[in-house]
Amino acid sequence: MFLHLLKGLQLDWKYEGACSSDQLVYEVKLTAGAEPTAVQSYQLPGETSSFLLEGLENGIDYEMSVQALKKGSSERLAESPVRKACTGEVPGVVVNYIHPDDYTYNFSGRSTASLSIVKLPDGVLLASHDIFWGQHGQNLTKIFRSYLTD
Repeated sequence: MFLHLLKGLQLDWKYEGACSSDQLVYEVKLTAGAEPTAVQSYQLPGETSSFLLEGLENGIDYEMSVQALKKGSSERLAESPVRKACTGEVPGVVVNYIHPDDYTYNFSGRSTASLSIVKLPDGVLLASHDIFWGQHGQNLTKIFRSYLTD
């Protein structure tokens, strides 16, 4: 999952493998443009589960992925799918962004639908949406929770 920002992208992930965080490093790979050849790579410690890619150009299609590697080696333990995003100014706050050419959820679709938001008594916001597309399964709902309260 990632958060779509003006000139930046917030990547969030969860590793569910057998290695503990002290045995891991993460590698975030970023490519840009119609022919994604320019690669930026970032090494992050194993306890990391979020990374802010800043200083990106607006209106450019980016592709990114996260790999979990065994510390001290190049052994790949897990790899995320390659995700696409385009930075730029948007009104409000983006909760979840799906690039028109991102087929990660293709089993269900690639467009959002049935948008919902609710404020709980403790001030936490819950937002959700379905993912659909034409004749696809339309069988996925994403739910997000805020961590900021009034």
